[in-house]
Amino acid sequence: MIPYLVGLIELGICDVVLGSCIRPPYEALAGGIPIWKYSANRVLTILESVALGPNFGDLPSGLLVYRREELEAVPFLASSDDFVFDMQFLVQCAYFG
Repeated sequence: MIPYLVGLIELGICDVVLGSCIRPPYEALAGGIPIWKYSANRVLTILESVALGPNFGDLPSGLLVYRREELEAVPFLASSDDFVFDMQFLVQCAYFG
């Protein structure tokens, strides 16, 4: 999927692209994601979408592709250098438009 996600950036369609590993629901559940984990992911994603503005599909997927200009437009150096970086970066992107 990486070439497709990068293609959206290269074509200028998006500045930030998130991958999704849980849509549609029947594929996620059939793929072995426990129902409790799937449900928690959906609730978390919906709450974060409401709070941040953009409609996210699978916010905690961890698969992000973004333009260099987007990275330069937000103060990402103030973010953590561990697994929460992607969430902090997306919050910054939403905040700075």
